[in-house]
Amino acid sequence: MSEFIVQKAKRLKLKARIGLTGPTNCGKTYSALIIAKGLLQSEKLLENNQPDWSKVCVIDSERKRSLFYANNGVFGEFMFIEMTPPYSPNRYIEATKAALEAGAKIIIIDSLSHAWSGTGGVLQIVSDRTANSRNKNSYSDGWGGTDGGTAIQNQMIDFLMSIDAHLICTFRSKMDSVMEKDEGTGRTVIKRLGIKPDQRGDLEYEFDITLQFDKDTHKPEIIKNTVQFIDDSSMDVLTEEFGKNLGDYLAQGIDPETIKQAQLEHAKKQIIALMQENPNNKAIYDVYAKGQLLKDITDLNLLNTIIRKVKE
Repeated sequence: MSEFIVQKAKRLKLKARIGLTGPTNCGKTYSALIIAKGLLQSEKLLENNQPDWSKVCVIDSERKRSLFYANNGVFGEFMFIEMTPPYSPNRYIEATKAALEAGAKIIIIDSLSHAWSGTGGVLQIVSDRTANSRNKNSYSDGWGGTDGGTAIQNQMIDFLMSIDAHLICTFRSKMDSVMEKDEGTGRTVIKRLGIKPDQRGDLEYEFDITLQFDKDTHKPEIIKNTVQFIDDSSMDVLTEEFGKNLGDYLAQGIDPETIKQAQLEHAKKQIIALMQENPNNKAIYDVYAKGQLLKDITDLNLLNTIIRKVKE
């Protein structure tokens, strides 16, 4: 029996994954909250027919600037976590877990740039690992290894993208430039390439929607979009209606829990078949299950790990 399930494609209910990028004072925090307000309406997370802001949590590494918007007449009293240095990816994971445990259904990380270039972020971790290594090779000693820069960045992103909540992340942006030779004068000049997020280069593509804001007009430009109803013409002004329409769109489909239960059942049948095939395989199961009965395991990753180890 293969570990892979061949099935008909069905649309699933999904949670929002939104990235907002732009220079300082372009409206990223306000826009994240206005989207959250619409998502609250879509999810019918209401109290006295008003958005229930206790279901929104802002993880704020921007010196508490999100608090300027609390109870301001537009937004209510959302939950708040102050993120202070060190801005390690692991601390962002722990802060997100705390928000989920507190009941957050919409999580705003403002901003995720600190996890990359802030004190104790990925770049500093890589720099410190390289400086303390024997070979001083940033590629192998700084970025490489199970606790190197690439691994810890990937762990954070994989976790954030897997949470059962809507996720809105902001990123600072900066001017990207290169040094090149001017063919006319022969002099070395700086060529501006445009604005780019202050995070790992491919991170913006992890999101279903990525918007870049203009500092002067506050108008968002679509950088990435997998949601069919959004186009550039609808993005002149970002309103709570955008968040509501997005939430309504994502809610169409079947519950992912239905798919998960089918995957769990399939994996458990494989394990039963493998142990019937060779009773010695139960010893491998016991090592990884750690006393759990097969019928009680709900971690699909654990079940697939057991299957792979038994087949090795």
